[in-house]
Amino acid sequence: MIGGQMRKSLLRFVGFVDAINEKVKLVGFVMFIMVFIMTYEVIARYVFNAPTKWAWDVNNQLLCLSVVLAGGYALVERTHVRVDLIYSRWSDRRKAIVDLFVSFFPLLFLGFLLYATIGMAKQAVERFESAPTYFAPPIYPLKVLLVIGVFLFLLQVVADIIRNYLAITTEEL
Repeated sequence: MIGGQMRKSLLRFVGFVDAINEKVKLVGFVMFIMVFIMTYEVIARYVFNAPTKWAWDVNNQLLCLSVVLAGGYALVERTHVRVDLIYSRWSDRRKAIVDLFVSFFPLLFLGFLLYATIGMAKQAVERFESAPTYFAPPIYPLKVLLVIGVFLFLLQVVADIIRNYLAITTEEL
């Protein structure tokens, strides 16, 4: 079993990771900016016959921003897909046991994904990579952001593993 000081440290780590991923919900406001940009583009294109060169690329980058950072936040909020028909009938302890077992699959996947994205981002930064479009915005910052998003998601999975382990081995949590 885990001692009191170790348990407190683990709970602090879990709380810290949860707090970081909770802050990501602010990225949801990017959707309002995306709607504004597309509205502007439609009006410019069809009313004034003056389409923009940048709207599509900027919207794609904003969408990537929101999707990349959403994984960890979705895990904090427990909004990932589950078969609640069965899961909801289980005790908290049984849910924690199943969640602990299942958590190793995303841990493995995200570990490989993090490894791959680090190499991809490093290469993109070295080349100052830009999108192959007419506007050609830089995309290396997005690839770095992808690494950050995968890392935050991976941290949240680790925090959930710790949370579930503590729920199984102690009476409270």
